[in-house]
Amino acid sequence: MLEPGTSSPSDPFVDAFRDGLRGLGYNEGRDVLLEIRWAGGSNEPLVGLAGELVGLKVDVLVTVSTPAALAAKQATATIPIVFTAVGDPVGAGVVPSLSRPGGNATGFSMLATELSAKRLEILREIAPNTSPVAMLWNDTNPGMVLRAHESERAAAALGLHIQSYGVHDLVTFNPAFEAIASAGGAAVLTLVDPFTRLHRQRIIDFAAERHLPAIYESREFVDAGGLISYGIDLNAMHNGAPPFTWTRF
Repeated sequence: MLEPGTSSPSDPFVDAFRDGLRGLGYNEGRDVLLEIRWAGGSNEPLVGLAGELVGLKVDVLVTVSTPAALAAKQATATIPIVFTAVGDPVGAGVVPSLSRPGGNATGFSMLATELSAKRLEILREIAPNTSPVAMLWNDTNPGMVLRAHESERAAAALGLHIQSYGVHDLVTFNPAFEAIASAGGAAVLTLVDPFTRLHRQRIIDFAAERHLPAIYESREFVDAGGLISYGIDLNAMHNGAPPFTWTRF
């Protein structure tokens, strides 16, 4: 399993995946062995970690996020890949088609780009004077580039103006927050990937301090104190991944 986040005693996605395995009667250590590699919240180590797992001759590679799926595809064209939490598998180049993915990769799409307009509609409903909307996103994640562009298109159709702020390491947060404050941002839209998820508390606290209405793509942000989220249940997605791991390509 290739995880972009930071190793923790109880990662919700890994725990959900293990629950899915147990639900199918597979007990870790007896019926299946999990080799998990963590990228520490950065995309850079993913290719090397994927190669390491391929070198172990694993039967299946389970990946979390678009960068992890792309790293796995770069590492092997033969070992089955089951991807999760990929916003737009076709647009990001993970698979050529949703109906016929072909190759050695299959999995779950978050339908993230299709939900962009709905998030902005909800944000406008709860706070009518939402423009401009400050969009925080990881600008080094190729999946987020697609989602950011779709959000900008959706905003234009709704008559909203989006101010885009890329964050990809701890150093970039403060300049982004200062720019949002000085530009008079009226609301916050956060695109969720492993990096923004890892640092969600920092984003939530900023929105609360500035009294900015904010919408997120993942319930984890709301559980941590955020205002509202709209998106798929990521834990349920990871819980449902195990059936695919026994598919033969």
